[in-house]
Amino acid sequence: MRFPAIANHVFRSNFTKKYLTGIIISGNGPDAFFYVGKIGTTVSQANSQGIKIPYPNKDSTEPLGRYSGVDVTLTLPDNVRTSEIAW
Repeated sequence: MRFPAIANHVFRSNFTKKYLTGIIISGNGPDAFFYVGKIGTTVSQANSQGIKIPYPNKDSTEPLGRYSGVDVTLTLPDNVRTSEIAW
């Protein structure tokens, strides 16, 4: 499995936001999105158990484009807290 995105650091900025620094996305994949997974799930379950995080805003439905070294703040859905996130 290839992952098209890399983040240098991931921080919890509060209970509903994740702050990622140095994001690099090649833009070569057909449809890249940000996903998180709750404790008890694995990255290999992203398609079935992962929670898709729209970016740049909560109404976005388009795949991610190419990014190089940008910082990103992801806002989690209302029913997900940062303390529940494993990946």
